[in-house]
Amino acid sequence: MFYRRDKEPLPREGIHRTILWLMVANVMAGVALMLLGGELWEDPAIRSFGTWLAVISGGLYFFFRWLARREAARRRAEGEGGRRE
Repeated sequence: MFYRRDKEPLPREGIHRTILWLMVANVMAGVALMLLGGELWEDPAIRSFGTWLAVISGGLYFFFRWLARREAARRRAEGEGGRRE
């Protein structure tokens, strides 16, 4: 009901691009916190939080990229006469 197969491939959808841009923004914010927390504020807790934010957001970014490529390949195969599930 909520999933329509007639849409364009997942990497081109607006919500997917928004998620990817938010992950990139999170990585940049994490790196900024890591650098500022270590050099400017000299607070190891802020530096640690920034490091983990960047690492986790980077991992989620690559996960969503992998998920989009897999879905695009599946939709491409269905369009070329591939099997349907």
